[in-house]
Amino acid sequence: MTRKTRTEVLRLIEKATNYLYPLRWVDEKTTTGDFDGREVAIDVFLIPTANQVDFLTQVRPIRGLIREMTGHRCIFIFHSPEATIAYYSHLFPVT
Repeated sequence: MTRKTRTEVLRLIEKATNYLYPLRWVDEKTTTGDFDGREVAIDVFLIPTANQVDFLTQVRPIRGLIREMTGHRCIFIFHSPEATIAYYSHLFPVT
């Protein structure tokens, strides 16, 4: 999958979810462990557990388009605000 496609997919998801949560494609440097679908996995940060179903509902209308663009279904890995702060604070510096 090209860098351009990856960027376009993230932008589609951001727009569908009103830019509420930081997103990124899974990075093998900071996400440990090997799993099927790593190449199509997206980290969703700062998302409370109570909001995860709403996120998936907002993304549902564009999932077919994303599948066409990537050739696969995307896997979302949710990180609560607490987990984001504990394990990924280096990605979100305080300004």
